[in-house]
Amino acid sequence: MTTIDHNEYRSKSEIEISLDNVAPTVVIDSPKTGDVLRTDIIPIIGTINDPNFDNYVLEHLGPDDAWIEISRSSVPIVSGKLGDWNAVQLIAGRYQIRVIAVDQAGNFTQTIPSIEIVLDDKRAIATLTRPESNTYANCSVQIYGIATDENFDRYMLDFRSIGSTNQWHPIAVTRPNELKEEGSWPIGNCPH
Repeated sequence: MTTIDHNEYRSKSEIEISLDNVAPTVVIDSPKTGDVLRTDIIPIIGTINDPNFDNYVLEHLGPDDAWIEISRSSVPIVSGKLGDWNAVQLIAGRYQIRVIAVDQAGNFTQTIPSIEIVLDDKRAIATLTRPESNTYANCSVQIYGIATDENFDRYMLDFRSIGSTNQWHPIAVTRPNELKEEGSWPIGNCPH
């Protein structure tokens, strides 16, 4: 700006500004939408970056539909920890996580859609129904049981010899799309 008075005295003032119309980069790498996590301390990993970065806030959506701050920082992060979510005291259920990042020009980005996860605080239930305890078997045994959980992932079946305290041997690992009502597995050294 130049100012001129009646006597032609001049005064000049200059400022420099930078044009920035690009919003910050925001990526949450972990957890991912659909993850089922323990109610624990959960590290949130990702990238929040911008050449003119100002700050970000990491939040989760609580059961009362209010966003609650997990962490806040004015330091950009590339493939690192954005914050630790203390979910230890939270009620099991569905939650959302989001990041809002702002640069010095006021451009902002938030994770859209938010990351949707499930907090799980209950143990899976495993019940062997057959054979009954203290029965005898020869070369193979059919094993029946029930494995349940709201967030069921898989069941593992192991065996050990009586008297062996830590020698468990795997028999089977089964995922939901492979579920069997029963299984028959050879045991011991049987003549064929």
